[in-house]
Amino acid sequence: MKQRGHRLVKKPIEGFSMTSIQDIIAFREISGKAQFRRSTQLAHERCYAERIPAAASCEKVLRAINKYALVVDVLIQHQPHVTAIVWGLIRFLIQVSVAELELGAVLAEALQAIFTNVGRYEVEARLFFDESRVLNSIAALFSQFINYLVRAKFHFAKRKPVRSARAAFSPKLGQIWVSIERDKLYLDREIRTALGTRLVHSSQSSEAEFLEQKAFREECRRALRRIGTFNPEEEFTELRRMLLDLSSCLQSRGRAQDHQEDISAAVRWLEQGTPRVDAIPPREPGTCEWFFSDARYQQWLKTECRGLLWIHGNQGSGKSVLSSFLAERAAISSDIVLTYSFHGSLDQRSAQVAPFIVSLLLQLCRIGAVVSNPRFQYTLQRITSLVRLPNNSLDCSLVVLRSILEDIFDWLPVFMLIIDGLDDCAEQDDSFEPPKYIHKLGTSPNSQVIVLSRALPDLEAIFTDVARVSMDCAEIEHDIERYLQQRIDRTPRLHMLKAEILAKFAEDGGRMFLWAKLMLDGLQQCLGTIRVLRERLLRTPVQLFDLYEQQLELNGSKLCSEAKVKRDELLQLLMGLREPLPVQDISAALALDTRTNLSDVQDELIQPATEIERLCRPLVTVIGDVAQFVHMSVKKFLLERNMMRGDSDLFLARKTLSKLSQAQYADWRYAASLLRRNLLAGSVIINEESVFYNYACLHWHTHVTALSDPPEDILEQLKSFLTGTEFVTWAEVLFQLKHGAGLGPLIQVRVVLSTWQQRLPRPIKHCVPLDRFVVVPYERLTNELNEVSEDKILPYLPLQRLGGYFNVGGQSGADWQKAYDYKRRVADGFEHLLGQRNPLTLRARTSMLQEFFWQKRFPQAERGLCEVARIQQEVLGKEEVDYWTTLQLLGLAQFSLTNFEDARRTLEETEKGIGKLLGSSDILFLMTRLYKGYLLERQAELEQASQAYEDIRKRWSPFMDTSNPFSLMLQTAMGSVARKRKQFDKALELLLEAWAARQHVFTNKINLYVDSAIQLALTYREAGCRKDADEVLDVIAGSEVFDTDFERYCQYIHLRALIELDAGLYERARVSLENLLNTEREQNRELLWVRLDLADILREHGQHDEALMVFAGLVESTPPHEQTRQNSSTEGQDPSTPSSLADEPEPIEHLRTAEEALRLVRAAQPQAAKRLLVHQGLRWVRPEDFWILQGGPITDTA
Repeated sequence: MKQRGHRLVKKPIEGFSMTSIQDIIAFREISGKAQFRRSTQLAHERCYAERIPAAASCEKVLRAINKYALVVDVLIQHQPHVTAIVWGLIRFLIQVSVAELELGAVLAEALQAIFTNVGRYEVEARLFFDESRVLNSIAALFSQFINYLVRAKFHFAKRKPVRSARAAFSPKLGQIWVSIERDKLYLDREIRTALGTRLVHSSQSSEAEFLEQKAFREECRRALRRIGTFNPEEEFTELRRMLLDLSSCLQSRGRAQDHQEDISAAVRWLEQGTPRVDAIPPREPGTCEWFFSDARYQQWLKTECRGLLWIHGNQGSGKSVLSSFLAERAAISSDIVLTYSFHGSLDQRSAQVAPFIVSLLLQLCRIGAVVSNPRFQYTLQRITSLVRLPNNSLDCSLVVLRSILEDIFDWLPVFMLIIDGLDDCAEQDDSFEPPKYIHKLGTSPNSQVIVLSRALPDLEAIFTDVARVSMDCAEIEHDIERYLQQRIDRTPRLHMLKAEILAKFAEDGGRMFLWAKLMLDGLQQCLGTIRVLRERLLRTPVQLFDLYEQQLELNGSKLCSEAKVKRDELLQLLMGLREPLPVQDISAALALDTRTNLSDVQDELIQPATEIERLCRPLVTVIGDVAQFVHMSVKKFLLERNMMRGDSDLFLARKTLSKLSQAQYADWRYAASLLRRNLLAGSVIINEESVFYNYACLHWHTHVTALSDPPEDILEQLKSFLTGTEFVTWAEVLFQLKHGAGLGPLIQVRVVLSTWQQRLPRPIKHCVPLDRFVVVPYERLTNELNEVSEDKILPYLPLQRLGGYFNVGGQSGADWQKAYDYKRRVADGFEHLLGQRNPLTLRARTSMLQEFFWQKRFPQAERGLCEVARIQQEVLGKEEVDYWTTLQLLGLAQFSLTNFEDARRTLEETEKGIGKLLGSSDILFLMTRLYKGYLLERQAELEQASQAYEDIRKRWSPFMDTSNPFSLMLQTAMGSVARKRKQFDKALELLLEAWAARQHVFTNKINLYVDSAIQLALTYREAGCRKDADEVLDVIAGSEVFDTDFERYCQYIHLRALIELDAGLYERARVSLENLLNTEREQNRELLWVRLDLADILREHGQHDEALMVFAGLVESTPPHEQTRQNSSTEGQDPSTPSSLADEPEPIEHLRTAEEALRLVRAAQPQAAKRLLVHQGLRWVRPEDFWILQGGPITDTA
C-alpha cells in the first residue's frame, strides 16, 4: 500500500518524499494545517476574480449550448461539408470552454471534501497507531491528497487558455481523484479489519483476565487454608524442593552449554591432525550399481555383515570412486558411517596410522547420534584433557588415541566403516598394524567394515577368512564402457569416433577406469580433425605408465625450455612434500632463489592453479587451491623415470633452508619479538608466518636428513643456518607451531640431526656443527641485543631459553651446570633491572633454584624457594600458578632434606591449591601427588603410597601412554612400592616396561636410565632371580653416570655385593663393601645401608668387633649449648665391651647407639632415631648423608 499513487505524475514533485503517516503528520505540523487550504482557495479566487461582469451569463449560455450540442450534431449531419466543418470547430471551442468551467467546479468540490475529511483521517491515524496496515493506508491516501492539492494549485496559477487546454486534454487530476476514492475504500476496509482484530483480542484478553482472576482467587483461598493449617517443616521441604529443581535446571542448562563447548574444542583439536583428503572424481550416472547385485556382497548381507568385506582390484580400477559411492549410499540408511583413505598423493600423512585414528575420532565427534549418547561424556572428558595439554593431536600418544577410539567402539551402536587404500598404509609396527586391527574390528558384532585395496600378498595373508569381492570382473568393463559413452556424448568432437574408442578400450583397456580417462583426456587435447584424433587413438599405449609417458611428452612438446624446467621443479616439489601446500605458496617456493635467498614476485606464476595444470598435464590436477597427482600411481611412475625421492628431498632441502635463511628472519628484531612473545607473561602466542615458512619450520630437517651424501652447498646452507640468528627465529616459530609443547620438538630435531650425522661419510661429518647446537645462535643474539637494543630485558631472553634447553635436554652434569649458569644470569639480570619482587624475577629465581637439586644444594634450595614463595604470595596471591609451582619445589626440597613432616604439609597444601586452580587432572597436580607418593613410600606407608600412585595412573593413563617421561616416573615408582610389598610379578611387569621405554629414549649416560636398571635389578634379586639381576647390571656396568655420581655407583656395587653374597661368595662381597666404605669420596645415603649390610655379614662370620667398628664416625656428642640432656654413661665403659675396642678413640656406646639409630632410620622411623640420639646426648655428624637425591626416582635400597 505504501507504493500506491507514488508515480501518478511523470516527474516527482520537488520537496515531497513522504512515505509514512508520520511523515505526513510531521509535514502538516510544520506547514500548518490550513496552509494548503488557504493557498488553494486563494488560487481559485484569483483565477475567477478577473472575469468580466457578463462572464456568468456567457458561462450559462455555453453550458446550455454544450448540453444540446448533440441535437445540432444530428440536424447538420446531412448538410454540406462546409457547414459540418464550421460546426465542428464551434463545437470544439464550446467543449474546451465548458471543460475548464466544469473542472473548476469539480476542483472546488474536491477541495472541500479533502479539507473536510483530513482531520478525521488524522484522528484515525492516532487511534490505530499500532496497526501498521491502517497507517500504511492512511499514508498512501495522504500522499494522494498532497499530490492532488499541489496539481490543483498549479492549475489555478495558469492563464485561462492554458487552463482550458489542460482541462480538455489532461486527465491527471481525474485519475488522481479516482486513486483517492480507491484508497478511501482500502482504508475503510483496513479499519474494519483492525476493529475486528481488536475485538477478538479484547475478548481473549477479557477471558484470560477472568481466568487469571479466578486462579488468583483460588490461590488466595488455598493460601488462607494453608495459613490455617501452616506447617513450617512441610513448607520448608516444599521450598527446598523448588529451589533444588531450579538449581538442577540451571545446572543442566550450564552442563549442556559446557558440553557443547567441549565438543567444539575437541573438534578443533582433532581437525589439526586430520590430513587433507585426496579429491575423488564424481561418479558417472549408472556406474558402481553392479556392486549391490553382486552375489558375494549379497552373501555378506545374509550373514548380517559379520566379518570384514574386502573389495580388491588393480590400480586405476575405480576403487576410490566405489568407496565414495558406498559411503554416500550407506549414509541414507545408517546414522553412523565412518570413512578413511590411506591414499597420500595429496598429503603424505594420510598413509600414517595416527591421522587414521584422529580422523575417525573427528568424524565421531561430529555425529549427533554419538555425542548425544550419555557414555560419550567419559570419552569427551578424555579428549578434553588432551586438548588442554600443549600438543597437537598428531603428537599425542598413539596408544592413548587408540584406547579412546576403542572405548567408543565398545558402546557404539551398529556402525559402518569404509576404508580405502589400505595397501598404501606406510606405518606398520609390532605395536599397531592397521590391517590386523581392522580385521579384528570387523569381527565385532556392532561393526560393518568394508576395505578397498589392491590384493597384495601381505593383505592376502591377513584377510584369509573374510568375504571378498573382486573388481577384476565383467561388471567393471560395463561400468567403464558406460563411462566412456557418457563422456563421448558430452564431447561433440568425439561423436564420430565413438565406435572406434569403445573398440580400443575393449582391446587394450584392461578394466582400468584410469586408463580410459587418460585416453579421453588425451583425445580432447588433440587438434580437432578426424585424422589427428584417429592417429592419436591408434597410438594410445596399452600400459598405464606408457600412457603417462606419451601424454607427458606430448604436453612437453608444446612447452618452451623454461617451462619444462619449471615443470620438472613442480614435479620434484610435489613428490617430496610431506603435507600439501596451496598453489600460491608452491609458486612462491619455485620463485625462491636458493643462491641468494631472495624471492622476486615477477618470477611467480601469474595464475598458479592454471599454470600448474598446464605445465604438469596429465599428471597433476588442482582441486580448490591444492595441487595433487591425479592418482597414486603417478609417484611410482615418476620414481621409475629416475625422478627419485632423493632428488625431491634435495630440491626441498635447498628450498626450505633458503626460506628459513631469508634476511627478515635473520634480523635480530624479528627473533627478539618472537622471544618476547613466547617467554614473557601475558604475551599472546600467534603464528603469523607464511604457509611455506611454516612448512619449512616443520620439515626442513626431514628433507636434509633424507640425504645420505649431501652436496657441499647443502652443508654450507646448513652450517650458516645452525649458527645464525635465523635459527633462533626458526626455533621460536617451531615453539608456536607445536602449540606450546615446550622444547621437546627442538630436542627431537637435535636427536634426528645427531643420528644423521653419525651416518654421514667421515670426511663431511665435521661440516655439521652440532657440538654447540642451539648455543651459538642464541648467545650470538644475546651479544647483538646487548649492543643494539634499547630494551634491557631482551638480552636475557635468549639466555632464558638456553637455560630451559639444557635443563630439559641436558645429558650430563656439564649440561646441567650450563642450565644453572644461564638461569642464574637471567635471575640476576631481572633482579637488577626489575627489582626483587617483580613476577618475572621471581619466576626466574624459581627456575634457577630448581637447578640446586642436581647440585645437592638442598638447604639453599629450601631457603630460596621459601623466600620466593613468600614474596609471590604477597605480590601475586594464591591465584597464580607461579606460586604453587614454587611451593611444589619447596616441598620436594624438604623431602630431599628428609624433613618429612614439613614436606608433607607443604605438598598437601600445594595439592589442594593446584587442584582448586587447575583441576585434579593437570600435570602440576599429578606431579605434586607423585612427590607425595615418594614421601609416603619413604615413611613406609606403602598402602597409602600405592593408592596415591594408582590414583595418578587412573587420571593420567587415559591421556598419555607409557612412553611419556612422567608415565615412566610413575611406573618406576609403582614398581618400587610393589617390590616393597612383595608383589614381585607386578613390580617386574611395571619396571621392565619402564626400563625398555627409557632404553629407546635415553642412553646409559643418563641417571634416569641407570635408576630404572638398578630398580629392576634389585627387584630381580629380591624375587630370587639372581641371574636376571646380574644381566641388568651388566648393561649399565660401563655407564658414564658412575664417574660423576658416586651414590649411584655405591648402589651398583652394593647390589652386586648382595647378589654375590646370595651366591655364597662371602669374601668377594665383604671386600667390595669394605672398599666402598674406605674410599675417600663423599659419604652418602647408600653408604649408610652398606654399613648395616656389612655389619650383618661380619657378625655372621664371628667378626663382632669389626662389625661394630663399621659405625665409627657417624655420631658425635651434642655441644653443651644444644644438649637437652647429659648422658653420664658416655664416659664409662660397658663391662661387656670387647677388650679389643677399649683403646678406640670413639666410645663404644656411641658406636652401638649409632647402629641402633641407623637401623631405625632404615626401618622408616627417623623420629625414633632422633629421640634415641637426643636421649644419649648425641647427634649425627653429617646429616647430609641422609639426603635423598632426585632421579627417575632414585632407588630406595633400604
